[in-house]
Amino acid sequence: MSDYTDLRDRVVSIVQGVPDIGIVHGRTRYAADWTKYLDLFKTSIGGVNQIRGWTVSRDSVESTPARFGATQESWTFVI
Repeated sequence: MSDYTDLRDRVVSIVQGVPDIGIVHGRTRYAADWTKYLDLFKTSIGGVNQIRGWTVSRDSVESTPARFGATQESWTFVI
């Protein structure tokens, strides 16, 4: 069974595979300074500097009882 970080990393990897997607972070990013925050998402595409970034985070977890005392979890990610 995969844990949260394994699944998040797979989602990040898939999103990073999109051509010219920009910067993809596996968590919500914060910075006290707006310029520093934007720097987290700056990239150069076709020689043009752009703000093009994404974050992948977990929105919710739903736990459902399964057989033999196990629990099935369904995670919802937000991109």
